[in-house]
Amino acid sequence: MVSDKLNLEFEKQSDFLQMNLHNCNLDLVSKYTPVTSRPDLILKDGKLRDKVSVWTQAEEDNIENWKHDDFNYVLSSLGFRDEEIIETSYNHLDLAVFGCSYTFGVGLPSDNLWHKLLSKSKGLKSYNFGIPGCSIKAACDVFSIVSRHIKIDKAVFLMPTYERQLCASTHNISKNVKLITLLPNNNISINQMNCDIDPNMYYKYIPNAELIRRTKDDIYNIEHLAKLRNIKIFISSWDRPTYKLINVMDLRYMTVLPEWVNPPDHINKKDDARDGLHPGFKHHEYWTKLIENIVCI
Repeated sequence: MVSDKLNLEFEKQSDFLQMNLHNCNLDLVSKYTPVTSRPDLILKDGKLRDKVSVWTQAEEDNIENWKHDDFNYVLSSLGFRDEEIIETSYNHLDLAVFGCSYTFGVGLPSDNLWHKLLSKSKGLKSYNFGIPGCSIKAACDVFSIVSRHIKIDKAVFLMPTYERQLCASTHNISKNVKLITLLPNNNISINQMNCDIDPNMYYKYIPNAELIRRTKDDIYNIEHLAKLRNIKIFISSWDRPTYKLINVMDLRYMTVLPEWVNPPDHINKKDDARDGLHPGFKHHEYWTKLIENIVCI
């Protein structure tokens, strides 16, 4: 049959290129984390460095303005900012959270992040699947993978801008295929990225309507998958255009949470993370209050 032939040809491809998310191993999620592009996180024996005092150059440059206690980023072997997911205690999660740096918590201690505050307040067992700089596609793919291996009761997505795009690219030197995130107007050249995709040319020829279509497909896919796996699912964004897009979608199983916005007194009080670029403690506390009675009915 034609379908048998297609399946046979599909299986001949490498595990990475076929990206069969519904049948993949949990280890595949490490392809989405920044660990593979951060050689400073890898020790000589090949293991992941479990503590990183400074994650970004911006944090190092802004360290004199950080008036709070110092902290480390503790990473699991898969690259997530949480404990080892292979432990028996993590076979069942009350709450799994997905998103970009706002979920990962760039510039803030783990205990002060919105999902940790929510978990502590409501007595939930949670896990942080946030990936700094990730796209909506990456967040959806990670959900597809981990929800197959771990029982999840509730999942919350705090989405980045829909303009970020996840692409498979060939490294210029190693020729290995890896996943990269493209950001519009990033001013990073193709040589700096060491890949075969020019971000400027990519966005030149991909119309905004196509970016929106892809985003809607990804979100509808995770809604469908969550329903199949009996996971209560919630979604929001810190990006206004993306939040507006979510609100006009025909979501029938997914609950739209309040938008991530500045606290009411933000204008008069500075509230930045350690890098001076991401929102600080008060922002996370404020959004937790906005969503806790919706997520935890």
